[in-house]
Amino acid sequence: MARRAALLRGVNLGPARRLAMPALRDALAAAGYDGVATALASGNVVLTTRERPSVTERRVREVVAERFGMDVDVVVRTAAEMGAIVEGNPLADVADDSRRLQVMFLGGEPAAGALEGLEAMDLGPDAVRVRGREVYVWSGGGIARSPALKELGRRPLGVTATARNWSTVLRLRGMLEA
Repeated sequence: MARRAALLRGVNLGPARRLAMPALRDALAAAGYDGVATALASGNVVLTTRERPSVTERRVREVVAERFGMDVDVVVRTAAEMGAIVEGNPLADVADDSRRLQVMFLGGEPAAGALEGLEAMDLGPDAVRVRGREVYVWSGGGIARSPALKELGRRPLGVTATARNWSTVLRLRGMLEA
């Protein structure tokens, strides 16, 4: 059995697509997952399973669709992957506010050229680093007006992408290691 973080994309960001975390925990436990826990109210789930991450992505998506009538993308990371994401933070020397540092988790390899040249762009107070299936984004002037996030939004990645701020990433890693 292994711990996994399942990151649901676009849940509870506004008045639409509301999903109560206690109901989600119950639904996933009923689907056979062990140790189901949620962090915050934004679709962060930690669970225990023997499944491969790709199977967990599909099954969590199916549970949410069947139980709540919502089609949500899901990205899964293992405990080892989340630990490596934290330990390998390429922006640790720049980021001094965990609310302005985000990690964008990609559901697979992005489209060819989708992230090309991004790290070298002049993004003002922002910085971007791509490491495998993660994109680290430092929004030096704040998230709302971030040139880096705007640039990422213009690029056709071709895969599911969901972002979490650094505080949430640290919390998830802690939950996976507990």
